Amino acid sequence: MQRMLNLHSRILGFQRLAIPCLRKHSRHSTISHKGFRTASKSTNEITSSQVQPLKPPAIPYAVLTSSDSVARGTRDDAGGQAVVDALDPQRFKCVAMHVSTDDVVPLAKKLQEWVNNPRIDLILTTGGTGLGPRDVTPEATSSVIDYEVPGISEAMRAETLPKTRMAMISRAVAGVSNRTLIINL
Repeated sequence: MQRMLNLHSRILGFQRLAIPCLRKHSRHSTISHKGFRTASKSTNEITSSQVQPLKPPAIPYAVLTSSDSVARGTRDDAGGQAVVDALDPQRFKCVAMHVSTDDVVPLAKKLQEWVNNPRIDLILTTGGTGLGPRDVTPEATSSVIDYEVPGISEAMRAETLPKTRMAMISRAVAGVSNRTLIINL
């Protein structure tokens, strides 16, 4: 229960703090003249009835769960489903989910596969960020990213700490690889 509270707090903090940055750098965002989409593609004069406010597309994301017990099938993927359930479907679109064992190689392999997929702009991971010997998600993420974005992880920990003291032992990493943002929740 404490793990789910911690995860949920991080997701809410992520949505509140990081969404404005994601919109700006998404591969799929389109910019039109003064933030409006026109019904006509003609360069002729446009009437006010042809102008509609631009609704940004949902950010395509993938969820990677790191858990030996879920990978073996002895537990349900509550963490991965919690991530999907917590994100606003108007703003985010889940395009892939995967469960992996708590091992660096398969985690890094899946992250690299998704980073190279042009349909995925954001990868959220759940599990494997604690202090246990099999908690290796940060190491797998670090092996894939081009550069780290430490402010995201720091902000999530700061947001979560008032709700649970377990936030201070999170080793979550956030970074970018091939214009894809990866965040360990």
